[in-house]
Amino acid sequence: MLLKTMDGTGQLMNKKHQKEDMLNNLNDWDQWNKNKSTQSGFLQSTHWAILNQEANDTKPVIVETPSASACKIGALFSLEGEATNRRILRAFRAPIIANNITSNDINVFLDTSEKRARDLKAIAIRFDGFPAPRDWSEQTEHEIHQFLIKKNYQFTPWMTSIIDLTVGTEAMFNGFKHSLRKGIRKCEKDGIRVEECNSEDHFIKKFWHAYYDSDQNDDRARLLWNHPSASFYKYFVALDASGTVLACLGAYEYNGIGTEIMSHRTAASYKIKAPVQDYLHWEMFKAYMKTGARYFDLAGYNPNPIDSKEAGIAAFKTKWGGTEFSIPIYTKDLRPFPIRMAINGLKSVRSKFLKK
Repeated sequence: MLLKTMDGTGQLMNKKHQKEDMLNNLNDWDQWNKNKSTQSGFLQSTHWAILNQEANDTKPVIVETPSASACKIGALFSLEGEATNRRILRAFRAPIIANNITSNDINVFLDTSEKRARDLKAIAIRFDGFPAPRDWSEQTEHEIHQFLIKKNYQFTPWMTSIIDLTVGTEAMFNGFKHSLRKGIRKCEKDGIRVEECNSEDHFIKKFWHAYYDSDQNDDRARLLWNHPSASFYKYFVALDASGTVLACLGAYEYNGIGTEIMSHRTAASYKIKAPVQDYLHWEMFKAYMKTGARYFDLAGYNPNPIDSKEAGIAAFKTKWGGTEFSIPIYTKDLRPFPIRMAINGLKSVRSKFLKK
């Protein structure tokens, strides 16, 4: 079967050639964006794109605005939902930009991204947070926001907290509030220990089963553990003296920055009065200091929590003394106006019906 993707000569490319072309483009993209240091995170890398493709059946799509043969602004998107015909073109922690960017570069990049989304029959395009940390100028950040708003993107505020790991363990611990230090010491006194998963069996039985509270979907766990990108990941578990898992926490590191994923407390942890996740995070920070990582990203939270759960997440993420970064979400619905109006009308009717 031939895919309708054109190469430089205008000829149709078969699946094999398309995959080779995709990998070459991804490798070129990786070499450019990794030079941006911490501004370009794991979610903008080839490693993530291939893992996401294999695990979630997405398709990597690169959009970049070149100038004199050098990329000035770009993003690695994932085309999601191709099998369901509800395609969304999504970029996490993007765009990646050069220092000498202009207003025209931003405008051209956003227009090119939207055109690519429409060419791919996507119903929406979404930028899921800016890079963090980043050294954009206030003017650049303001211009990107204004362009997105003028182009009818919906703006959702979101934040993250970035921990500086270069200060060292002693200075970081002493900088914590008394209650946080007290809780960590209590966990140590109670015999709670933290282990980093060092084998597939350890990962599945201790981390995976605890995270999902079941022993299902082990094939997916094996894919993640044995994937070529697995070297970027670490998985930690907190256990009591008997070896019962109390909590688990995953993270990945790329370009000198670790990022939190897959945080969970088990039912057993709620039976004891100890801040297990505080201790787990502290041990993880120390582990990443040993790898030479410079920062740790505690991942996103809603600055305007809508319920007690979101308020609790925001309080946890901001209590570590990190630097707060805005990682806003911008979404644009690409469906024709009549369809959008009809869908919104149905949602309104359904909302009124449910309130009755």
